[in-house]
Amino acid sequence: MTAGEHGGPGLLVVTDLPQSYSRYALHLYSEPRTGDLAPGDERSISFRVAPVTGAWQADPRVTGPLTRAQIYLSRAWSLASGGRGLPAPELADDPVAGVPVALRADERAAQRRALTLTLEDALLLDANGDVQLHAEITPLEGGYLVGTRPSLRGDLYHLAVARMRTEAGVPLAVAGDLQPGPSVALDAAEEAVWQGARGEGRWTITNRLTSEVECGLEVSVPEGFSADVDRTLTLNPAESIEVVAEITADQVSAAPAEVTLTVTLPDLPGSGALSAAAIFRPRVACPVITAPVLDGALNDAGWQQAALLPEFRLVADGGAPAEETRAWLGRDAAYLYVAFECRDSQMERLAAKLQPAPDQNSNAVHEDDEVEVFLDPPGELPYLQLAANALGARKTRGDVRWEVATAREADRWTVEVRVRLDSLGLPILPGARWGANFCRVHQRTGQASCWSPTGGSFHLPDRFGVVVFD
Repeated sequence: MTAGEHGGPGLLVVTDLPQSYSRYALHLYSEPRTGDLAPGDERSISFRVAPVTGAWQADPRVTGPLTRAQIYLSRAWSLASGGRGLPAPELADDPVAGVPVALRADERAAQRRALTLTLEDALLLDANGDVQLHAEITPLEGGYLVGTRPSLRGDLYHLAVARMRTEAGVPLAVAGDLQPGPSVALDAAEEAVWQGARGEGRWTITNRLTSEVECGLEVSVPEGFSADVDRTLTLNPAESIEVVAEITADQVSAAPAEVTLTVTLPDLPGSGALSAAAIFRPRVACPVITAPVLDGALNDAGWQQAALLPEFRLVADGGAPAEETRAWLGRDAAYLYVAFECRDSQMERLAAKLQPAPDQNSNAVHEDDEVEVFLDPPGELPYLQLAANALGARKTRGDVRWEVATAREADRWTVEVRVRLDSLGLPILPGARWGANFCRVHQRTGQASCWSPTGGSFHLPDRFGVVVFD
Protein backbone atom coordinates (compact mmCIF):
# COMPACT_ATOMS: atom_id res chain seq x y z
CA MET A 1 0.00 0.00 0.00
CA THR A 2 2.91 2.37 0.57
CA ALA A 3 4.25 1.86 -2.94
CA GLY A 4 1.03 2.70 -4.72
CA GLU A 5 0.40 5.89 -6.62
CA HIS A 6 -1.96 7.18 -3.94
CA GLY A 7 0.02 6.20 -0.86
CA GLY A 8 0.91 8.93 1.64
CA PRO A 9 1.92 9.59 5.23
CA GLY A 10 -0.90 9.33 7.70
CA LEU A 11 -3.04 6.75 9.41
CA LEU A 12 -4.95 4.00 7.65
CA VAL A 13 -8.00 2.36 9.24
CA VAL A 14 -8.21 -1.34 8.41
CA THR A 15 -11.51 -3.06 9.22
CA ASP A 16 -13.99 -5.49 7.77
CA LEU A 17 -16.89 -3.42 9.08
CA PRO A 18 -19.06 -1.19 6.88
CA GLN A 19 -17.60 2.32 6.99
CA SER A 20 -17.82 5.76 5.47
CA TYR A 21 -15.90 9.00 5.63
CA SER A 22 -17.38 12.49 5.48
CA ARG A 23 -15.73 15.86 5.76
CA TYR A 24 -16.63 15.92 9.44
CA ALA A 25 -15.81 12.47 10.77
CA LEU A 26 -14.94 8.85 10.15
CA HIS A 27 -17.84 6.46 10.71
CA LEU A 28 -17.56 2.71 11.41
CA TYR A 29 -20.68 0.60 11.42
CA SER A 30 -21.14 -2.84 12.90
CA GLU A 31 -23.81 -5.20 11.64
CA PRO A 32 -26.57 -5.07 12.62
CA ARG A 33 -26.26 -1.34 13.13
CA THR A 34 -28.78 -1.25 15.96
CA GLY A 35 -29.65 -3.74 18.64
CA ASP A 36 -30.68 -4.20 22.25
CA LEU A 37 -28.16 -5.12 24.93
CA ALA A 38 -29.41 -6.81 28.04
CA PRO A 39 -27.72 -5.92 31.33
CA GLY A 40 -24.24 -7.46 31.30
CA ASP A 41 -24.25 -8.18 27.52
CA GLU A 42 -21.22 -7.20 25.44
CA ARG A 43 -20.71 -6.40 21.80
CA SER A 44 -17.31 -5.71 20.29
CA ILE A 45 -16.27 -3.57 17.32
CA SER A 46 -12.77 -4.29 16.02
CA PHE A 47 -10.51 -2.27 13.78
CA ARG A 48 -6.80 -1.61 13.37
CA VAL A 49 -4.91 1.59 12.70
CA ALA A 50 -1.62 1.53 10.78
CA PRO A 51 0.72 4.32 9.59
CA VAL A 52 1.35 4.71 5.85
CA THR A 53 3.95 6.86 4.11
CA GLY A 54 4.43 8.70 0.82
CA ALA A 55 5.61 11.96 -0.71
CA TRP A 56 2.45 13.24 -2.37
CA GLN A 57 1.07 14.78 0.84
CA ALA A 58 3.57 17.61 0.52
CA ASP A 59 1.21 19.23 -1.97
CA PRO A 60 -0.22 22.29 -0.11
CA ARG A 61 -3.56 21.87 -1.85
CA VAL A 62 -4.31 18.78 0.19
CA THR A 63 -2.81 19.90 3.52
CA GLY A 64 -6.19 20.89 4.98
CA PRO A 65 -8.20 17.76 4.14
CA LEU A 66 -5.36 15.43 5.06
CA THR A 67 -4.73 17.16 8.38
CA ARG A 68 -8.43 16.95 9.14
CA ALA A 69 -8.34 13.23 8.36
CA GLN A 70 -5.27 12.87 10.55
CA ILE A 71 -7.12 14.51 13.46
CA TYR A 72 -10.03 12.07 13.22
CA LEU A 73 -7.82 9.05 12.70
CA SER A 74 -5.70 10.08 15.69
CA ARG A 75 -8.83 9.79 17.77
CA ALA A 76 -9.39 6.36 16.28
CA TRP A 77 -5.81 5.41 17.14
CA SER A 78 -6.38 6.57 20.71
CA LEU A 79 -9.45 4.36 20.99
CA ALA A 80 -7.66 1.40 19.42
CA SER A 81 -4.75 1.76 21.83
CA GLY A 82 -6.94 1.73 24.89
CA GLY A 83 -8.02 5.37 25.02
CA ARG A 84 -6.75 8.32 27.05
CA GLY A 85 -3.47 8.41 25.19
CA LEU A 86 -4.10 11.45 23.03
CA PRO A 87 -2.91 14.83 24.32
CA ALA A 88 -5.53 17.51 24.76
CA PRO A 89 -4.99 20.84 22.95
CA GLU A 90 -4.89 23.91 25.21
CA LEU A 91 -5.51 27.46 23.97
CA ALA A 92 -5.48 30.71 25.91
CA ASP A 93 -8.84 32.24 26.85
CA ASP A 94 -10.23 35.32 25.08
CA PRO A 95 -7.91 35.28 22.04
CA VAL A 96 -7.66 38.37 19.82
CA ALA A 97 -7.17 38.34 16.06
CA GLY A 98 -3.64 39.55 15.38
CA VAL A 99 -2.28 38.62 18.83
CA PRO A 100 -0.30 35.33 18.96
CA VAL A 101 -1.98 32.69 21.10
CA ALA A 102 -0.22 29.80 22.80
CA LEU A 103 -1.17 26.30 21.59
CA ARG A 104 0.03 23.56 23.90
CA ALA A 105 -0.59 19.82 24.00
CA ASP A 106 -1.48 18.65 27.49
CA GLU A 107 0.51 15.43 27.68
CA ARG A 108 -0.78 14.25 31.05
CA ALA A 109 -3.06 11.73 29.34
CA ALA A 110 -0.17 10.44 27.24
CA GLN A 111 2.13 10.23 30.26
CA ARG A 112 -0.36 8.02 32.06
CA ARG A 113 0.16 5.50 29.29
CA ALA A 114 3.94 5.94 29.36
CA LEU A 115 3.91 7.37 25.83
CA THR A 116 6.63 9.62 24.50
CA LEU A 117 5.39 12.14 21.96
CA THR A 118 7.50 14.52 19.92
CA LEU A 119 5.91 17.75 18.68
CA GLU A 120 6.66 18.28 15.01
CA ASP A 121 4.78 21.39 13.90
CA ALA A 122 1.54 23.39 14.13
CA LEU A 123 -0.77 24.90 11.55
CA LEU A 124 -4.04 26.79 11.27
CA LEU A 125 -7.05 25.53 9.32
CA ASP A 126 -10.41 27.09 8.53
CA ALA A 127 -13.44 26.01 10.55
CA ASN A 128 -14.19 23.05 8.25
CA GLY A 129 -10.58 21.94 8.06
CA ASP A 130 -10.58 22.38 4.30
CA VAL A 131 -7.99 25.12 3.84
CA GLN A 132 -4.71 25.90 5.53
CA LEU A 133 -4.65 29.54 6.63
CA HIS A 134 -1.65 31.82 6.82
CA ALA A 135 -0.31 31.98 10.37
CA GLU A 136 2.96 32.88 12.04
CA ILE A 137 4.03 29.72 13.90
CA THR A 138 6.70 30.14 16.58
CA PRO A 139 7.92 27.23 18.73
CA LEU A 140 7.76 27.61 22.49
CA GLU A 141 8.26 25.20 25.36
CA GLY A 142 5.63 22.49 25.13
CA GLY A 143 3.87 23.99 22.12
CA TYR A 144 3.70 26.85 19.66
CA LEU A 145 2.60 30.45 19.34
CA VAL A 146 0.01 30.74 16.59
CA GLY A 147 -0.22 34.24 15.15
CA THR A 148 -3.38 35.11 13.21
CA ARG A 149 -3.80 38.20 11.05
CA PRO A 150 -5.63 41.23 12.49
CA SER A 151 -9.35 41.30 11.76
CA LEU A 152 -12.51 43.12 12.83
CA ARG A 153 -14.81 40.20 12.07
CA GLY A 154 -16.78 38.77 14.94
CA ASP A 155 -17.42 35.38 13.33
CA LEU A 156 -13.86 34.03 12.98
CA TYR A 157 -13.58 30.31 13.67
CA HIS A 158 -10.36 28.38 13.11
CA LEU A 159 -8.83 25.03 13.98
CA ALA A 160 -5.40 25.29 15.62
CA VAL A 161 -3.62 21.97 15.02
CA ALA A 162 -0.58 20.51 16.77
CA ARG A 163 1.06 17.57 14.97
CA MET A 164 3.29 15.06 16.75
CA ARG A 165 4.71 11.58 16.46
CA THR A 166 5.02 8.61 18.80
CA GLU A 167 8.28 6.71 19.37
CA ALA A 168 6.92 4.08 17.04
CA GLY A 169 6.53 6.67 14.30
CA VAL A 170 2.73 7.00 14.42
CA PRO A 171 1.83 10.52 13.23
CA LEU A 172 -0.88 12.10 15.38
CA ALA A 173 -2.69 15.42 15.34
CA VAL A 174 -4.93 17.22 17.82
CA ALA A 175 -6.96 20.36 17.17
CA GLY A 176 -8.53 23.06 19.29
CA ASP A 177 -11.21 25.57 18.33
CA LEU A 178 -9.73 29.05 17.98
CA GLN A 179 -12.27 31.89 17.88
CA PRO A 180 -10.34 35.15 18.05
CA GLY A 181 -12.22 38.33 18.82
CA PRO A 182 -11.89 41.59 16.85
CA SER A 183 -8.54 43.37 16.94
CA VAL A 184 -10.26 46.63 17.87
CA ALA A 185 -13.08 47.28 20.34
CA LEU A 186 -15.76 49.85 19.52
CA ASP A 187 -18.28 51.19 22.05
CA ALA A 188 -20.86 53.95 21.62
CA ALA A 189 -21.50 56.35 24.50
CA GLU A 190 -24.72 55.62 26.37
CA GLU A 191 -26.08 59.08 25.68
CA ALA A 192 -25.78 61.23 22.56
CA VAL A 193 -26.65 64.91 22.84
CA TRP A 194 -28.92 66.77 20.40
CA GLN A 195 -30.06 70.39 20.50
CA GLY A 196 -32.08 72.05 17.76
CA ALA A 197 -30.15 71.38 14.55
CA ARG A 198 -26.90 69.93 15.84
CA GLY A 199 -25.58 67.25 18.14
CA GLU A 200 -22.63 65.04 18.91
CA GLY A 201 -22.11 61.31 18.68
CA ARG A 202 -19.34 59.80 20.80
CA TRP A 203 -17.59 56.45 20.56
CA THR A 204 -14.55 54.87 22.20
CA ILE A 205 -12.14 52.85 20.05
CA THR A 206 -9.61 50.58 21.78
CA ASN A 207 -6.63 48.89 20.16
CA ARG A 208 -6.43 45.30 21.46
CA LEU A 209 -3.23 44.52 19.53
CA THR A 210 0.34 44.59 20.78
CA SER A 211 1.31 46.81 17.85
CA GLU A 212 0.15 50.11 16.36
CA VAL A 213 -2.99 49.99 14.22
CA GLU A 214 -4.46 52.43 11.70
CA CYS A 215 -8.25 52.58 11.50
CA GLY A 216 -10.49 54.06 8.82
CA LEU A 217 -13.60 55.86 10.12
CA GLU A 218 -16.92 56.55 8.40
CA VAL A 219 -20.10 57.99 9.91
CA SER A 220 -23.50 57.17 8.40
CA VAL A 221 -26.45 59.52 9.02
CA PRO A 222 -30.05 59.59 7.75
CA GLU A 223 -31.07 61.81 4.85
CA GLY A 224 -31.19 65.47 5.82
CA PHE A 225 -28.26 65.19 8.22
CA SER A 226 -24.51 65.49 7.78
CA ALA A 227 -21.54 64.38 9.87
CA ASP A 228 -18.01 65.66 10.38
CA VAL A 229 -15.35 63.26 11.68
CA ASP A 230 -11.68 62.51 11.05
CA ARG A 231 -11.35 59.83 8.37
CA THR A 232 -8.35 57.99 9.87
CA LEU A 233 -7.09 57.26 13.35
CA THR A 234 -3.87 55.63 14.55
CA LEU A 235 -3.79 53.94 17.95
CA ASN A 236 -0.81 52.71 19.94
CA PRO A 237 -0.93 49.25 21.57
CA ALA A 238 -3.75 49.02 24.15
CA GLU A 239 -4.64 52.70 23.59
CA SER A 240 -8.25 53.94 23.80
CA ILE A 241 -9.36 57.12 22.03
CA GLU A 242 -12.72 58.88 22.10
CA VAL A 243 -14.07 59.77 18.66
CA VAL A 244 -16.49 62.70 18.47
CA ALA A 245 -18.62 63.27 15.36
CA GLU A 246 -20.45 66.56 14.96
CA ILE A 247 -23.90 65.95 13.46
CA THR A 248 -25.87 68.75 11.85
CA ALA A 249 -29.31 68.98 10.25
CA ASP A 250 -30.44 71.12 7.35
CA GLN A 251 -32.87 72.82 9.74
CA VAL A 252 -34.13 72.54 13.31
CA SER A 253 -35.35 68.98 13.69
CA ALA A 254 -35.76 66.01 15.96
CA ALA A 255 -32.57 64.08 16.56
CA PRO A 256 -31.63 61.47 13.92
CA ALA A 257 -32.88 57.99 14.73
CA GLU A 258 -29.30 56.81 14.98
CA VAL A 259 -25.82 57.71 13.76
CA THR A 260 -23.50 54.82 12.96
CA LEU A 261 -19.70 54.84 13.12
CA THR A 262 -17.99 52.14 11.03
CA VAL A 263 -14.35 51.22 11.65
CA THR A 264 -12.18 49.40 9.08
CA LEU A 265 -8.53 48.40 8.74
CA PRO A 266 -7.65 49.95 5.37
CA ASP A 267 -4.23 48.28 5.19
CA LEU A 268 -5.81 44.81 5.52
CA PRO A 269 -8.38 44.12 2.79
CA GLY A 270 -10.95 41.53 3.76
CA SER A 271 -10.53 42.15 7.48
CA GLY A 272 -14.16 43.13 7.96
CA ALA A 273 -15.62 46.11 9.78
CA LEU A 274 -17.04 47.11 13.17
CA SER A 275 -20.09 49.31 13.57
CA ALA A 276 -21.78 50.92 16.55
CA ALA A 277 -24.76 53.29 16.63
CA ALA A 278 -25.04 56.42 18.74
CA ILE A 279 -28.65 56.73 19.87
CA PHE A 280 -29.94 60.23 20.55
CA ARG A 281 -32.25 59.53 23.47
CA PRO A 282 -32.62 61.81 26.50
CA ARG A 283 -32.12 60.22 29.89
CA VAL A 284 -33.35 61.14 33.36
CA ALA A 285 -32.90 59.63 36.82
CA CYS A 286 -36.19 59.00 38.63
CA PRO A 287 -35.64 59.85 42.32
CA VAL A 288 -37.48 58.65 45.40
CA ILE A 289 -39.78 61.43 46.60
CA THR A 290 -42.34 62.14 49.31
CA ALA A 291 -45.74 61.06 48.07
CA PRO A 292 -47.72 64.10 46.83
CA VAL A 293 -51.42 64.49 47.45
CA LEU A 294 -53.30 63.61 44.27
CA ASP A 295 -55.28 66.81 43.74
CA GLY A 296 -53.90 68.26 40.49
CA ALA A 297 -51.98 71.05 42.26
CA LEU A 298 -48.20 70.98 42.08
CA ASN A 299 -47.46 72.65 45.42
CA ASP A 300 -46.50 69.50 47.37
CA ALA A 301 -42.98 69.07 48.74
CA GLY A 302 -42.61 65.89 46.70
CA TRP A 303 -42.59 67.82 43.44
CA GLN A 304 -39.67 69.89 44.72
CA GLN A 305 -37.78 66.60 45.13
CA ALA A 306 -38.81 65.22 41.72
CA ALA A 307 -36.76 65.30 38.51
CA LEU A 308 -37.69 68.25 36.28
CA LEU A 309 -37.62 67.33 32.60
CA PRO A 310 -36.42 69.76 29.92
CA GLU A 311 -39.10 71.80 28.16
CA PHE A 312 -41.04 69.81 25.61
CA ARG A 313 -40.16 70.07 21.90
CA LEU A 314 -42.31 69.39 18.85
CA VAL A 315 -42.53 65.65 18.25
CA ALA A 316 -41.91 65.80 14.49
CA ASP A 317 -38.91 68.10 14.21
CA GLY A 318 -37.73 69.09 17.70
CA GLY A 319 -38.72 72.74 17.21
CA ALA A 320 -40.14 75.00 19.91
CA PRO A 321 -43.92 74.70 20.44
CA ALA A 322 -46.18 77.72 20.70
CA GLU A 323 -47.04 76.92 24.33
CA GLU A 324 -44.58 75.70 26.96
CA THR A 325 -44.93 72.35 28.73
CA ARG A 326 -42.95 71.06 31.69
CA ALA A 327 -43.06 67.70 33.48
CA TRP A 328 -41.75 66.19 36.70
CA LEU A 329 -41.02 62.58 37.60
CA GLY A 330 -40.58 60.70 40.90
CA ARG A 331 -41.45 57.52 42.73
CA ASP A 332 -41.81 55.88 46.12
CA ALA A 333 -42.07 52.22 47.10
CA ALA A 334 -45.59 51.85 45.74
CA TYR A 335 -46.17 54.42 42.99
CA LEU A 336 -44.67 56.24 40.03
CA TYR A 337 -45.63 59.93 39.97
CA VAL A 338 -45.74 62.18 36.89
CA ALA A 339 -46.78 65.85 36.86
CA PHE A 340 -47.47 68.11 33.87
CA GLU A 341 -47.70 71.89 33.71
CA CYS A 342 -49.29 72.94 30.41
CA ARG A 343 -49.08 76.67 29.72
CA ASP A 344 -51.84 78.17 27.55
CA SER A 345 -52.18 81.86 26.74
CA GLN A 346 -55.84 81.34 25.75
CA MET A 347 -57.27 79.16 28.48
CA GLU A 348 -60.79 80.11 27.44
CA ARG A 349 -60.24 78.09 24.25
CA LEU A 350 -59.04 74.97 26.08
CA ALA A 351 -60.52 71.85 24.45
CA ALA A 352 -61.96 69.77 27.29
CA LYS A 353 -65.25 68.05 26.44
CA LEU A 354 -65.00 64.44 27.60
CA GLN A 355 -66.04 64.06 31.25
CA PRO A 356 -64.31 61.53 33.52
CA ALA A 357 -66.16 58.33 34.38
CA PRO A 358 -65.40 55.16 36.41
CA ASP A 359 -63.35 52.53 34.57
CA GLN A 360 -63.08 54.91 31.63
CA ASN A 361 -61.07 53.99 28.51
CA SER A 362 -62.24 56.29 25.73
CA ASN A 363 -60.53 57.30 22.49
CA ALA A 364 -62.43 60.59 22.69
CA VAL A 365 -59.71 61.79 25.07
CA HIS A 366 -57.51 62.32 22.00
CA GLU A 367 -60.01 64.88 20.62
CA ASP A 368 -59.33 67.17 23.60
CA ASP A 369 -56.24 68.90 24.87
CA GLU A 370 -54.42 66.05 26.58
CA VAL A 371 -51.22 64.76 28.11
CA GLU A 372 -49.84 61.26 27.66
CA VAL A 373 -47.41 59.02 29.53
CA PHE A 374 -45.63 56.22 27.65
CA LEU A 375 -43.76 53.51 29.58
CA ASP A 376 -41.75 50.85 27.76
CA PRO A 377 -40.49 48.11 30.11
CA PRO A 378 -37.25 46.27 29.31
CA GLY A 379 -37.64 42.93 27.56
CA GLU A 380 -40.52 41.81 25.38
CA LEU A 381 -43.48 43.37 27.20
CA PRO A 382 -45.46 45.91 25.12
CA TYR A 383 -45.29 49.59 25.98
CA LEU A 384 -48.03 51.25 28.04
CA GLN A 385 -49.92 54.44 27.16
CA LEU A 386 -51.80 56.59 29.69
CA ALA A 387 -53.72 59.59 28.31
CA ALA A 388 -55.78 62.18 30.20
CA ASN A 389 -57.51 65.42 29.28
CA ALA A 390 -57.79 68.58 31.40
CA LEU A 391 -60.92 67.21 33.12
CA GLY A 392 -59.34 63.91 34.13
CA ALA A 393 -61.01 61.73 31.49
CA ARG A 394 -58.79 58.77 30.64
CA LYS A 395 -57.64 56.43 27.88
CA THR A 396 -55.36 53.47 28.65
CA ARG A 397 -53.37 51.15 26.42
CA GLY A 398 -52.17 48.08 28.30
CA ASP A 399 -52.98 46.44 31.61
CA VAL A 400 -52.00 49.00 34.25
CA ARG A 401 -53.68 50.63 37.25
CA TRP A 402 -53.41 54.39 37.52
CA GLU A 403 -55.17 57.52 38.76
CA VAL A 404 -55.23 61.14 37.63
CA ALA A 405 -56.15 64.54 39.03
CA THR A 406 -56.21 67.91 37.25
CA ALA A 407 -56.39 71.60 38.10
CA ARG A 408 -56.58 74.92 36.25
CA GLU A 409 -55.06 78.36 36.71
CA ALA A 410 -55.40 81.55 34.70
CA ASP A 411 -52.64 80.68 32.20
CA ARG A 412 -52.11 76.93 32.62
CA TRP A 413 -53.62 73.59 33.46
CA THR A 414 -51.87 70.92 35.52
CA VAL A 415 -52.08 67.17 35.80
CA GLU A 416 -50.89 64.65 38.41
CA VAL A 417 -50.63 60.98 37.46
CA ARG A 418 -50.14 58.16 39.97
CA VAL A 419 -49.27 54.68 38.65
CA ARG A 420 -49.24 51.50 40.74
CA LEU A 421 -45.75 50.02 40.39
CA ASP A 422 -46.97 46.49 41.04
CA SER A 423 -49.24 46.74 37.98
CA LEU A 424 -46.45 47.43 35.48
CA GLY A 425 -45.64 43.77 34.82
CA LEU A 426 -42.05 43.98 36.07
CA PRO A 427 -40.56 44.94 39.42
CA ILE A 428 -38.82 48.33 39.51
CA LEU A 429 -35.33 47.53 40.76
CA PRO A 430 -32.67 50.15 41.58
CA GLY A 431 -30.76 50.96 38.41
CA ALA A 432 -33.53 49.62 36.13
CA ARG A 433 -33.77 51.38 32.75
CA TRP A 434 -37.17 51.86 31.13
CA GLY A 435 -38.06 53.56 27.89
CA ALA A 436 -40.45 56.45 28.43
CA ASN A 437 -41.95 59.52 26.85
CA PHE A 438 -44.12 62.32 28.21
CA CYS A 439 -46.28 64.12 25.69
CA ARG A 440 -48.87 66.83 25.11
CA VAL A 441 -51.42 67.51 22.37
CA HIS A 442 -52.58 71.13 22.02
CA GLN A 443 -55.74 71.23 19.92
CA ARG A 444 -55.88 75.02 19.30
CA THR A 445 -52.45 75.07 17.60
CA GLY A 446 -52.59 71.51 16.33
CA GLN A 447 -49.17 70.90 17.89
CA ALA A 448 -47.90 67.71 19.50
CA SER A 449 -44.88 68.07 21.76
CA CYS A 450 -42.95 65.72 24.02
CA TRP A 451 -39.83 65.16 26.10
CA SER A 452 -38.14 62.93 23.49
CA PRO A 453 -39.02 64.01 19.92
CA THR A 454 -39.44 60.92 17.77
CA GLY A 455 -39.48 62.45 14.29
CA GLY A 456 -42.95 61.00 13.75
CA SER A 457 -45.80 59.94 16.01
CA PHE A 458 -45.76 59.39 19.76
CA HIS A 459 -45.89 55.62 19.12
CA LEU A 460 -42.23 55.01 18.30
CA PRO A 461 -40.75 53.25 21.35
CA ASP A 462 -37.30 53.03 19.78
CA ARG A 463 -37.18 56.83 20.05
CA PHE A 464 -38.41 57.08 23.64
CA GLY A 465 -36.13 58.58 26.24
CA VAL A 466 -34.65 56.52 29.07
CA VAL A 467 -35.73 56.63 32.72
CA VAL A 468 -33.21 55.24 35.21
CA PHE A 469 -34.78 54.38 38.55
CA ASP A 470 -32.84 55.39 41.68
